[in-house]
Amino acid sequence: MIHTIIFDLGNVLLHFDHRIILGRLSPYLLRDAYAGARRDLEALTDAYERGEVRTDTFVSRFLELLSIERPFDRKDFAALWSDIFWINEPLLDLLTALRTDVKLMMLSNTNPMHLSFAEDRYPEVFRPFTARILSFEAGLRKPERAIFDLAIDRSGGPADGCLYFDDINAYVDAAAAAGINAFQYVSVSSVRDILATYELLAPAVRAAGDPIAQP
Repeated sequence: MIHTIIFDLGNVLLHFDHRIILGRLSPYLLRDAYAGARRDLEALTDAYERGEVRTDTFVSRFLELLSIERPFDRKDFAALWSDIFWINEPLLDLLTALRTDVKLMMLSNTNPMHLSFAEDRYPEVFRPFTARILSFEAGLRKPERAIFDLAIDRSGGPADGCLYFDDINAYVDAAAAAGINAFQYVSVSSVRDILATYELLAPAVRAAGDPIAQP
């Protein structure tokens, strides 16, 4: 029996596009600056998502790697870095149709700036969840086995009583290896079908199509 449903945040509960960040930074970038710094930027972002780097250090190092000399105060950079999300309203609507005896957990690779922005802008996305595991708080990132073991532990039940949705297939595979019933998120209708298969929806819920998501 399913006792906990676990959802990823980015590109599941909230759509996002990292290219928006580069678009905002483009007036300050030298040609090919991002391509040359990409590997170091990915390592920096990984460390930030693990909670190994403080926000002020992340911001200064990020700008340094891209050779951006324009000064940004923390508030301006937080908006530039974080205002890249838009809500997946059909999925949020579907959450209200779940059986009330099932726990909802959020499991996300994220960072303090993104999390703070998303909570302030979209509180309704976070409201249904009674548990959450965030990479920068846990010191772990998907697809590491330990973060899924932590999710199982916090679910309060066995791994095979957890149902998990993530848009990244490698993370789905890692969750499945930990014993979780894991599925790649492709659409709200596919989530609805899976929930119905596990008898997790209220009886009155009817199928409906997905609108096209827009930023």
